[in-house]
Amino acid sequence: MKTPAWRHLILREGTGLCARGCNESDGDVSDEDEPSQDGVHDTLRHILFECVHLETARNKWEREIRKVGGKWTLTEMFETRETFLAVIGFLRDSNLYKLLVY
Repeated sequence: MKTPAWRHLILREGTGLCARGCNESDGDVSDEDEPSQDGVHDTLRHILFECVHLETARNKWEREIRKVGGKWTLTEMFETRETFLAVIGFLRDSNLYKLLVY
């Protein structure tokens, strides 16, 4: 999956940081040409497990996985067709599917 962090590291596109609000601060924006690389990187782990701004969608699809006897863990997300489709549903609900797949 081509996460923003991957795109930054491999393709040198963007900052690689989470753009959903995890990096918002109360401080002033600096006038530097290069953005700071300190902050919350938008990795697959961050998207699937940590981003508080995706919590509602994550909880919805976690319930769907539990209905078929699975868990919202990396190993179990891709074990069955049903759990994989739940992950796809999460990515679509979060408007991340196209970003990560294409």
